[in-house]
Amino acid sequence: MRRMAISADDAERRQHFLRGTADLLLLATIARAPGHAYELATRLSDVGLGPFSYGTVYPLIARLRSAGLLSEAAHPSTRGPARKVYDLTAAGRSTLQRWSQQWQHLHQATSSYLESSTADPPGDRSHRDSADATTTGSPTC
Repeated sequence: MRRMAISADDAERRQHFLRGTADLLLLATIARAPGHAYELATRLSDVGLGPFSYGTVYPLIARLRSAGLLSEAAHPSTRGPARKVYDLTAAGRSTLQRWSQQWQHLHQATSSYLESSTADPPGDRSHRDSADATTTGSPTC
């Protein structure tokens, strides 16, 4: 996926957005296919959400695992010790479904609100305000 350059402010804003969705994104990534922490970080980065490092993903895994949403299994590795591969538990699958519905609702509400906030160009808004003042009389102070 091609990445476009973003400003430092935009990068910071993106990080704020991702903090609120990182658990959901990790559960969705594991639902597609179980994986070890480095692989999961790479898959999240590859979809264009910004950089996800092992240091970002591992604390999420630990938190989701302690909540009973992930299981862990040792899988042999051709290079070194066995790798811990993470998969969703039944509770993880139901949580993913619930969180996905919550996200969809939030996304729809946010999109609707933003669309209504940008419907009138700024120039039209001042014209409308002055027209309202003439039709309703002078404002009283």
